[in-house]
Amino acid sequence: MNNLIQSEFCLAVHYYNLHQYDDAKQHIKVALSVTEGNPLKDHERSLLHTMLGEIYCLAQKIKRAFQHVDKAIQLNPLNYLAYAWKGRIHFIAYQFDEAKSAAKKAIEIEPMSCTAHSVLATVYDALNDIVDALSHYSIVIQRDPQNEPVKERIAILKQSQESFRQAREMTLKCQLPWDVHQWVLLGQLYDLEGNRVKAKEAFENALKLDPTHYIANNYF
Repeated sequence: MNNLIQSEFCLAVHYYNLHQYDDAKQHIKVALSVTEGNPLKDHERSLLHTMLGEIYCLAQKIKRAFQHVDKAIQLNPLNYLAYAWKGRIHFIAYQFDEAKSAAKKAIEIEPMSCTAHSVLATVYDALNDIVDALSHYSIVIQRDPQNEPVKERIAILKQSQESFRQAREMTLKCQLPWDVHQWVLLGQLYDLEGNRVKAKEAFENALKLDPTHYIANNYF
């Protein structure tokens, strides 16, 4: 029985690495089916649950994906891939704060985790936080220089940054100091550029003119 389980574990990892997920899933289930006297160590079973979590995540089966990554973390609290995939699953479920928290936990365990930085970059990108998105995308590229989709996304974000800079300069040229809407626009553009100090100053100036302005108040 021990040899069978070890063989199933190896086959599961093999098919998983080939992205043949249906085959991998079958071997994982066999390897995990034996509860009494299972020769696999906790970190090995944790890896199998992580793989199942990823497989179910890719299949959009969110509830089952969560169950497996949580089990993986229970078996091995230092399994950074499980935390990274938990972040990815939270992101798919539009739970951005939870996604960031899980990905940051993965990075705390393994600072150069490509998967975790990819999750954080994607979350910040979705939140229009260009600076933080670019920061994490750049780490992904350091680890995976041939990642073309990430390269393309970096190029798009940098182009957006330049567009925001040009729009901000145009706004400054025609700015009227008593126009609250221009101060708010400046704050938004500075924020999109990642200049949070200048953004804060602009929103504060807007609030001096209109203390009830919803957008300016919502920034703080």
